[in-house]
Amino acid sequence: MTAHKTEPSLLPCSCSKSSCALSSEEIRNYAHPFLYHSIVLLHHSKAWQVHPDLFMTTANMTNVKALCLDIQQNHHRHTSLNHQEMDLIAHGIIYFLRESVEPLLTFRLYQRIVDLGNVTSSDDISIAELKKLVHQLPMEHCLNLSMIIGLLHEIATAHVQKRFELAQVFGPLMCKHRNSAFMSIRHRASFRSSAFVIDAFTHHYEAVFRVSATYYDTY
Repeated sequence: MTAHKTEPSLLPCSCSKSSCALSSEEIRNYAHPFLYHSIVLLHHSKAWQVHPDLFMTTANMTNVKALCLDIQQNHHRHTSLNHQEMDLIAHGIIYFLRESVEPLLTFRLYQRIVDLGNVTSSDDISIAELKKLVHQLPMEHCLNLSMIIGLLHEIATAHVQKRFELAQVFGPLMCKHRNSAFMSIRHRASFRSSAFVIDAFTHHYEAVFRVSATYYDTY
């Protein structure tokens, strides 16, 4: 799979002041196709029910890339996932986020996220602050973020003890300084803050985002 290399869309987000209202049509048309198809597949398979350690295991990257490419080209063929395919898709999502030219929460918001996450607990991060972050994202980033956080929310609802573990996996993938390499000293210094922000997003998903779940059903 090739990571998304295009510049983020600057289409106006249809966010209201009360929440980020995202339509099924917007998600299908403007979210990244690999993320869209992968998350819908995991949702339909209820992968976290049969595989509670989703995103916590290792996988062969050659196999990850091969399956991810196949999903992008022939997504309707993957109507039922086995345990190995769930692992590969989960790692494909991680690979996509890690290799994207710009992190999902954007370079511009890096310091804002570090400051916001400089707390003793994600409970100290308000819904209002999370909404402010969402409103500053380009539309494509907002849609991709809503899908990923929605997936993490579903997993955490079934396995509440894994919520912060997932935040620790995804925070560093979504937040990175423009001039720091992945896993550099500067990048590692932001891990705690970014994990708290993602944990707060996951906990307050329904209050921050208003997403029509029907896009799952029109796959």
